[in-house]
Amino acid sequence: MSRTDKNNSLDISWILNVQWAEILRHFGVRYTKRSTGTLVALCYFHVEKTPSMHFWDKSGRFHCFGCAKEGNKLTYVGHVISRKRELLF
Repeated sequence: MSRTDKNNSLDISWILNVQWAEILRHFGVRYTKRSTGTLVALCYFHVEKTPSMHFWDKSGRFHCFGCAKEGNKLTYVGHVISRKRELLF
């Protein structure tokens, strides 16, 4: 399955069908895997020293216990892309 569509945009079906680890690697996010299977990373949306962003493959959801940002895979990808654009300008 291709990551991008004909317009070189991330393909929605790719986002929905891959595990969180692959999405995080795509954006260069470092993460650790807990014994429960949950992935934990530093939040992309605020400054922190201790990882507070959690990702669950079963539900496809994420939640940051630091800033309360939450959602699904599409929400996360949209937030990251918007944040990258903000940093460019």
